[in-house]
Amino acid sequence: MLKEASIFILSKSTARQAVAFIVYSQLLVTFLGCSSTSTLKSDAVKESIKDEQNSQSSDSSQANLAQQGIAANAGAEAEKQEYESPKPKKVSSDEIQQMKRSLEERNYEKAKEQARAVLERSSGNDEALLVLAAAYLGQGKSLMGRLVMRRISEKSKNSANYFYLMAYSYELEGEKELAQIELRKALQKDGDHYGAALGYGQVLLKAGIYDRAKDLLKVSHRKNKTNVEIANLYALCLEGLGDKRDALGVLEDSAVEKSSNEKILLNYARLLVENKKKPEKAREILNRIRLLTNSQDISRTVEDIKSQMDTKDDK
Repeated sequence: MLKEASIFILSKSTARQAVAFIVYSQLLVTFLGCSSTSTLKSDAVKESIKDEQNSQSSDSSQANLAQQGIAANAGAEAEKQEYESPKPKKVSSDEIQQMKRSLEERNYEKAKEQARAVLERSSGNDEALLVLAAAYLGQGKSLMGRLVMRRISEKSKNSANYFYLMAYSYELEGEKELAQIELRKALQKDGDHYGAALGYGQVLLKAGIYDRAKDLLKVSHRKNKTNVEIANLYALCLEGLGDKRDALGVLEDSAVEKSSNEKILLNYARLLVENKKKPEKAREILNRIRLLTNSQDISRTVEDIKSQMDTKDDK
């Protein structure tokens, strides 16, 4: 169900704390005595020097305190800018729907572009992150998808969509057992999850566990009767349980004739032949498949079914 390394790294604003250095100049005053017997300075001179030193000490203390205050304010402002996260801008529901629509249409590049546009304004938007991860996975880029998923919030990491995407990434990497575990987690969160039901239904079908596959896909089919992929899997479950007539009915109700999926059309044509219904419709479908497919296996199967039909006609 990722070589481009264009994951968003949202930069944080940094501020340097300014440190002010005050360099104090010292005034060197030399008093020379008049004679060798006059080695002590007069009291007036001593008092003058003392007063000047006290004045300088007071001025320097006040200057130092002022500079410390400026530095503290600068540091507080820098810390505020460093750790205060900007409030995310609102994202409209229309933008979210457009992203999901692009994803459903498998227009992965467009979905990525739309998700990035949302993330530029709201870096923690989980829905945009899920769409971006899904788009990478849709392109077969499991590594990039997983990198994006690391940024999803803990709350959304406990959702059916997250578990489904994890299963998808494991499937791409060939880790089928891990994929099945994640699919089961997704279904435990949301028993009607379309992707998880489809994925786990295929697992059960391949294992020949038709009854469990039927129970799983029955609910999804009721809610999405026109979804051809679910209808096809549900029909295969019914056929595996020996009910080919109901299997054909499920496909017909889903408007399968409008599908361009050659494998689903092949199942439909085969069921038409085996149920001995609408032979002309079956031939029409088989001819369409021959034009659609590039697979030699499918082409051979088409010819085999047509040969069976010709043999029955001869009898």
